[in-house]
Amino acid sequence: MAVGRKVAAIIAEYDPFHNGHRYHIEKTRENGATHIIAIMSGAFTQRGDVALHDKHFRARQAVLGGADLVIELPYPFCCSCAEVFAGSAISIADRLGVVDELSFGCECGDVDILKKCADISRSLADDKDVAALVSSGYSYPAALSETVLQKHGKDAADIFGQPNNVLAIEYIKALKKRESSITPLAVTRFGAPHGGETFCDGIASGTQIRKMARAGQDTTGLLPYTGEESAVCDIERIGGAIILRLLQTVQSGEYKNVPDLDYELAQRVTKFAAASATQEYTTFDGFIKAVKCKSFTYAKAARAFVNAYLGVTYEDMKREPQARVLAFNEKGQGLLKEIKERSREIEVYTSLSQLSDKRLAFLDDISCRALAMCAGKEYKSEFCRKFKGAVL
Repeated sequence: MAVGRKVAAIIAEYDPFHNGHRYHIEKTRENGATHIIAIMSGAFTQRGDVALHDKHFRARQAVLGGADLVIELPYPFCCSCAEVFAGSAISIADRLGVVDELSFGCECGDVDILKKCADISRSLADDKDVAALVSSGYSYPAALSETVLQKHGKDAADIFGQPNNVLAIEYIKALKKRESSITPLAVTRFGAPHGGETFCDGIASGTQIRKMARAGQDTTGLLPYTGEESAVCDIERIGGAIILRLLQTVQSGEYKNVPDLDYELAQRVTKFAAASATQEYTTFDGFIKAVKCKSFTYAKAARAFVNAYLGVTYEDMKREPQARVLAFNEKGQGLLKEIKERSREIEVYTSLSQLSDKRLAFLDDISCRALAMCAGKEYKSEFCRKFKGAVL
């Protein structure tokens, strides 16, 4: 590593890239990062939703907003539970061989507290009280939070109750599991809360911006670019097709090999499918709200449905994520050259045709096909796409 250089990685969805993300990058720079690598979700997100904009557009905006190099967190890892999402992204960051620091935004800005919570989370991985609550009908996140409250008190439970803290805890757990030398940096979230509908100093939550954009409302001032520059994607454009494929998957028994699609969820799908002809369960959002219950979250159901639609299996989740480059500037280009020269642990590529794992390449392609349908646009094959990632 060059003297005085510090490379920070940021794991993000940038859905879309907004002023809060730019603030996070600025704070990471203030902490001494000379280079920033963003590891960004592809066509779909951890919520089980299609991204608002195409990944290539989002990657370009991230570089224009302060990142130096953007690498994709590919499907199926970007559309998975917090543990898999975090672990897969950390795997990429660690194997690149140049990352010194992991910067993440969260509600708690104290890394020491988050490390203690990571230890608590690990200690409860096979806890009988957590298991008992899950058996009684709690979702796993709810069971974990309740157990933390009972065994470690309200302060700890409050940390686990914030969504970005949960991801931060998973990042720290993944770093420790890999015995990585990458150090964590917590940046306290500023402005609108996660999922909130309020604005603060030009910062709104991604949830609110997506809602406004899909409703055709003006997002001027909330994004560091013009929102009309890229097509808006809406999963409801393929909602009926997702439900149809889901019903086929459940009826055939294929659901047993679909991540997040367990027996209870499959049974509820069958139950409410019978009512869909007479009730408002025909939209993607409506069907999820109809079948969800205390035992699983909305996001888990959404991921399960999308995974069934795209044909993802548990075996796919065991594959090793590779590094597809989406965008970079001059500094990022230098980093990329160094990664290719130094790292022997990860495959770095710009085109799907270069990827040796053909199954992961296929999943990337069909997830992008689905995104194009959600945008109402003609699909241009990712296999044939000419790389235009340099933002100089």
